[in-house]
Amino acid sequence: MNKEQRFSGRDVEAPSFEARRVDKVGEKASSEGERQDDERQSAKEVSVLRKKIEGLEPEVAGASDLVKIDQFQERYLPEYLNSPRPSITSRFFSWAVRMKEKLSGREVVGRENIPEQGPYLVVSNHFGGETGPLLSLFNKDNLHIAAGEETNFKRSGFRSWLLKRLGMLPIKESAAKLDAGQRQELLQRVPGAVRQAAYSEIFRNSENGVVNNLPFMRAAIAAMSRGDAVAVFPEGVFTYDEQKALKQAYGGFDFLAKKYKELTGKDLPILPVGISGKKIVIQPLTSYEKNQTEMENTDWIMAQLAKGLPEDERGYYHDLAEKI
Repeated sequence: MNKEQRFSGRDVEAPSFEARRVDKVGEKASSEGERQDDERQSAKEVSVLRKKIEGLEPEVAGASDLVKIDQFQERYLPEYLNSPRPSITSRFFSWAVRMKEKLSGREVVGRENIPEQGPYLVVSNHFGGETGPLLSLFNKDNLHIAAGEETNFKRSGFRSWLLKRLGMLPIKESAAKLDAGQRQELLQRVPGAVRQAAYSEIFRNSENGVVNNLPFMRAAIAAMSRGDAVAVFPEGVFTYDEQKALKQAYGGFDFLAKKYKELTGKDLPILPVGISGKKIVIQPLTSYEKNQTEMENTDWIMAQLAKGLPEDERGYYHDLAEKI
């Protein structure tokens, strides 16, 4: 067969209609299979993302509770908290803080409510200057205070280094409850260009109303699961108000308590602490499971905290504090 004959078409049998139909069916089936594979892959990715948002990925099947907790600590406990004993720097600053508090003459009511040992979560108001009293009161329990990421950890390299030496945990500040006008007013009250830049960044991070604090949540749960204490200020970013009054709290520590129980199988002990002027009031240790009211858990804890403050400083929780 010469070249012309090979390509003339007479020696090449054209595919029949049935053959063409079978080919199309095969192509359609292949396309359908690929689409189903894509859907399964997408569903898997969504499932993984949802688990990440929940904050706790599934542990190794069959792992005991202790192994599961060890794995969680190994994965999420910050490296700088792994030191078997406090550094010289942290011991010195802790001593200096305790001396300052002793000289302040601040009255402490309810000292007997402080647990003999951790773990527990300290919930306090945020009027300014609470770090010293908390470090002084809970020094023996290896307390980790939540400190603002933008206003503290990113403020300077030395400050970040010092906060880590003191065992503090970075947390993203939120201003989601403030409207545009309130944010502008707050920015005018913030002293210094460096802090104003930090607050501008906080406002940008809060635009969508949700601040991702999973790294803090995981670190806090890991620390408490080994017996440490953690302190949080649920009111959010410090607002430099002349009139000190409790603001409506963010509900993040409600989520924290839930995830702690999922990991350890135990209720998270919570210690409400009100700090005002020359007085600190430590309320009895409690947990969400003891909430027999119609209040949301976050409001219930904050109302207990408010009871330890003067009436004119109870703010948003004034009426709720009267109900418990």
